[in-house]
Amino acid sequence: MYFDNAKRAARMKLLAGTSNLGSVRTGLIFVLAILALAGVIGYLSIHRSPASLSAPESTDRSAIISVAHPSRHATSGEASQPGRAPRAPVAPTQTAAAPPPELNLPRTQETPQAARAIDKLTQLGSTNSIINSEQGEEISARLKEIINVGTPAVAAIHDFLQKNVDLNFGKSAPDSNSSLTLRTALINALGSIGGPESIAVGADTLQKTAVPLEIGLLAKMLEQQAPGQYRDAAVAASREALMASAKTPNSDHGDQEVAPLFQILQNCGDASVVSDLQNLSSQWRYYGMIAMGNLPDGQGVPALTEMATAPGAQAAGSQQVAFQVLAELAPTNPDAQAVLVEQAKLGHVPNWNEVAMALSGARLEFGQDLFADPGKAGNITQTHYVAFGNQNFRTANYDIPEAQLEQQRALIDQLLSLTTDAVGREALQRAKENLQPKAN
Repeated sequence: MYFDNAKRAARMKLLAGTSNLGSVRTGLIFVLAILALAGVIGYLSIHRSPASLSAPESTDRSAIISVAHPSRHATSGEASQPGRAPRAPVAPTQTAAAPPPELNLPRTQETPQAARAIDKLTQLGSTNSIINSEQGEEISARLKEIINVGTPAVAAIHDFLQKNVDLNFGKSAPDSNSSLTLRTALINALGSIGGPESIAVGADTLQKTAVPLEIGLLAKMLEQQAPGQYRDAAVAASREALMASAKTPNSDHGDQEVAPLFQILQNCGDASVVSDLQNLSSQWRYYGMIAMGNLPDGQGVPALTEMATAPGAQAAGSQQVAFQVLAELAPTNPDAQAVLVEQAKLGHVPNWNEVAMALSGARLEFGQDLFADPGKAGNITQTHYVAFGNQNFRTANYDIPEAQLEQQRALIDQLLSLTTDAVGREALQRAKENLQPKAN
């Protein structure tokens, strides 16, 4: 009504034929403003989205025990830590690829069969700490059914992975550090099915998940299916997930087992990851330095040298681990050997026991390494856990090739001639005695 009255008043002013040009202009401006306001109100009333007024759609899948599955593209506030210095962020050196277009996956009459098998798996979730034999057999049977469907099952797997929920099956063994979930089981199934469809779903999921174990399994699967093609994407995903964990160490992100992410940087990265690993070592000391020690061509040696010898290295807590990893590399890496010899001459080796053990074949390893060759496993002598950073690792002994024994014993003799440290000399002597040729 206000709008009609305004138009009528304006019309009367115009018909009155007033000679005051300023009044006419004022009236026209007033009318145009009223018309514009009315148009905006009408447009909003017509185009208001009904979704914003309706209640969220409910789901009837009450049998699924759903756990919120974090998206790597979601943001979260940084948790404050009284008394703890802020962590150095990982500097990304590359940009993650844009999300791929919607996948066009083949769907046949067998696809619903795989979907039904996944539905049955959702009913097998357990809060038990260990999977019992009956559960294990049922889970294996359903997964085998999905794999046997082959390529048509890939669409069903993708449908579930897109739901952003997970289901915990419990730990697969009493000494296992990670729990088997429906998502990780289906990712493994993708690898068993193989083919371009599995690769496409794996690459798509890699860009969306923030779960370290999933990123690790996807990177491993993609490397097996398409060697070299997805290494950059895997490294970018690992960097992003580690940055999220480093920024919120007291959150769910920070409590996760992030070893798979370090394994990706170690196995798929290039020289650009060294600075990342060095920064990350402030929070994940063992993981960062284990990965640096295993980079190809000794790429991690300069950073390890700095962490072992730089002023303040001991106060930073990195010195002893860095020396240990350098000692592992010294027999075959001239730069690492030179550092060890020079520091022994200066009397600056702080942990001769660990150094001597490394010289006789002991190695620090990730507790569970997704990329390790099972045929080259060492003899595990110790397992270790560090609560800060939730780090699980182990010590394993490896036999020294006989062709290298004399060279390694000569290095120990050189160190014995340089150090006057009684503990060091005793440890080095034990290491030398352990490096004896095996009797035929």
